[in-house]
Amino acid sequence: MGCFFLRTDENILEHGIIIKKRKMSRKKRMLLLTSTPRLIYIDPRKMELKGEIPLDPTLKVEIRDDVFFRIIVPKRIYELEDMTRDSSRWQDAIDKVKAKKS
Repeated sequence: MGCFFLRTDENILEHGIIIKKRKMSRKKRMLLLTSTPRLIYIDPRKMELKGEIPLDPTLKVEIRDDVFFRIIVPKRIYELEDMTRDSSRWQDAIDKVKAKKS
């Protein structure tokens, strides 16, 4: 899973199906946090890379509840829903990667 999108010597640290909301659209996406570190999202039906959330030093994860969370980077806020109802796992994983990076 996700191997088409990984770089050499890159591993998946966290993954899951999320709903990415933007304005009036809601898209089902596979979100991958990798060891490089990168945070990428993929269309799970087409297995097509759709985008990357920049792991900026100012990136902030806000947990609204078990399902809803936001990733805030300069000039953009990503509104996301965790389909497993465990949004805090994303905050934990991203915080670990950010701590290693700094």
